[in-house]
Amino acid sequence: MSITLFDYLLRRALLVFGTFILVMVVFVAKFEHLTDVNAADYAQIARNLAEGKGFTTSALTPLRLAIKPGVENAPELGRGPVYIACLAGAMKLFGATDKTVILGSIFFYLLTLVVVYLVGRFFFSDPVGIFGVVICLISVPLLEQMVSGLEITLLAFLITSLCGLLLWWGRSEKQTAWHWPVVIGLLLGLLYLTRYETLALLPAVIVYLVLLAPRPSRWKLAGLSVLVFVIVVAPWIIRSSLIVGKPFISLMSYEMIMGTDFSPRQVLYREFSTVPPSPLLEAMRNGPDMLKKFIQGMNTFYAALPNVVNLYVMPFFLAGLMLAWARKRYVVFHWCLALAIVLTALVLCLYVPVTNLILAFGPIVAIIAVSWFVELIDQYLQRDAERTPSPSVMDRKRFFILLGWMLVLAYPFLNYLFVMPAARQHPAVPILKALAEEKQYKVVATDIPWWATWYANQTTIFLPNSIAELGQMQKAGIKLDLVYLSPQLLRFPREERMEDWQRALVTRQKAILNLKRVEKTRFPGSLYIPPGVPAPSI
Repeated sequence: MSITLFDYLLRRALLVFGTFILVMVVFVAKFEHLTDVNAADYAQIARNLAEGKGFTTSALTPLRLAIKPGVENAPELGRGPVYIACLAGAMKLFGATDKTVILGSIFFYLLTLVVVYLVGRFFFSDPVGIFGVVICLISVPLLEQMVSGLEITLLAFLITSLCGLLLWWGRSEKQTAWHWPVVIGLLLGLLYLTRYETLALLPAVIVYLVLLAPRPSRWKLAGLSVLVFVIVVAPWIIRSSLIVGKPFISLMSYEMIMGTDFSPRQVLYREFSTVPPSPLLEAMRNGPDMLKKFIQGMNTFYAALPNVVNLYVMPFFLAGLMLAWARKRYVVFHWCLALAIVLTALVLCLYVPVTNLILAFGPIVAIIAVSWFVELIDQYLQRDAERTPSPSVMDRKRFFILLGWMLVLAYPFLNYLFVMPAARQHPAVPILKALAEEKQYKVVATDIPWWATWYANQTTIFLPNSIAELGQMQKAGIKLDLVYLSPQLLRFPREERMEDWQRALVTRQKAILNLKRVEKTRFPGSLYIPPGVPAPSI
């Protein structure tokens, strides 16, 4: 074995070992419990699937019950199935625990790092692959998603893989082969079935295929990719439509009209008796309010986009867009990637402007940024043709310049690891775990249904907008055994319209526990309602 090959393998081994150790250090330092409510929701659905109950949810909302009545074995109508299926597989192997959920997220994060190295190494250069991985390793936003238990690391893996596939296809001598659009369509379908908002990637991919494919086959390749995408997603859409009994895509489509003046925050999720038949028609009737919501969402992304990976990385990505056009290198890929990011942000502005979804583009953004930074370094080192250094000298100088850049980028990581405390567990979790031992409570209405479902393993219903609305639900045949009001209820802002329940929590000793039909339980803040008894009125 030559020394050069030995050095190469040694460096790769150190990179792999260092990556694994750093990820484990972050896991041990920052993970204690699930702290994201969406992660708890994914976990309880995955547990149902792992237990053989199918894609069902035990955390219901009044909106969900209005669309499809029924509390027992309620089919899930909001979340995509891919990430849930992955979590269910992990739970089959390791059990339904917080740690299993986080380890699933870490697994996809590590897979993403592998793809980052491969894409950077084979389509740009070896330093791009190595330092692209390093940037992802010290990116605080990505690390926060890694220990959140959310689907962002899976999305990052799929998006980075899709970008690598598109680059590979662009350099292939057999671009018209049928397997390219099939795999592209499959990845787009998996992305959609993980998060529906990633539908925004489809137009960008079509543009890329049409612009780079040989003229006679461009629309054929694009059309085949779309066809495969439709074949992949159609069964899930058909399944949801059959359950509801009408054309239906996702319960999350109602988020289009949430966060507006006429439907503030999550009020619509707690509505039962007056649910709009079509969120699209409701949005069209309230055009000015929708425009206001859209502009506010754009402001959110304008402030958040520079920190997708790191504030000192994004300038090189943005500069790379212009340099790619000037130097004719991966021009279409660069601009189609920018188009995909912009379209995703625009779609999110129409629903909920959650910036963590854009973090899924972070790994490919890091690759592009490092590639142009390396090119700038090489141009600087070669600016004088008569004093061009030897390749080994250039490699050393490039390495130390990149290392200095990494030290600048590492400050937020060091602050995150050594200064910022780990996120705290929801304060009601100990009570919810005690509630899990009570077999008499089968259906619980609460302001924290997702936490209660995951930790108490109970069927829960999100508190409706008022106590009177709870009475309407009971008249419709939805029976409750317990109402649990957590202390967090008092933190709900006025726009959430929870005054009835907040007043009930504050005055429960005088106004509720004195009612003959309501008995005190051993769970603070809770009301016991015997089956069949109407909800109390305040």
